[in-house]
Amino acid sequence: MKTQTSRLLAAMVMGFSILSFGSINLWAEDKAKPNASADIGVFSQYIWRGFELSYDSIVIQPSLTVGY
Repeated sequence: MKTQTSRLLAAMVMGFSILSFGSINLWAEDKAKPNASADIGVFSQYIWRGFELSYDSIVIQPSLTVGY
């Protein structure tokens, strides 16, 4: 069971990495524009101040960044 969870987690991380690589702007323009990005992190543990708060579970952490 633990091996299947590890494989699933690795596959999800690789999939999200491939999808997030497509959001890189290779042709940057000179004009400043507002931009936004959203990411999803999949982790095997959630550790807060040295304490493990998620025992044997997958942790999903969304992130939203807005810049100008």
